[in-house]
Amino acid sequence: MLWDRLRAGTIQVLIEQPTLWLGVPENVYRPDFFVMVNGQGQFIDVKGVETQAFRKVKKLWASYGQCPLHIIKRKGSKFVLDGVIGGAA
Repeated sequence: MLWDRLRAGTIQVLIEQPTLWLGVPENVYRPDFFVMVNGQGQFIDVKGVETQAFRKVKKLWASYGQCPLHIIKRKGSKFVLDGVIGGAA
């Protein structure tokens, strides 16, 4: 779906699984996507199950995230925005 939006021009940049460090080098995190929409960057992570490790990432992101992290979850046959951490939503 994101690649279709990139081809249509509604997303200007799409990077899969960028590597980020949250605070210290030991806190490596790879969200699913980084996208640039209308000059504004945002990270996207699609979750099936929220693990203890991801709960830690959410806390670290609130302190060290470079721009908003959009959490997407599947609800039935659709994917929905479950929340945004950091930055302007």
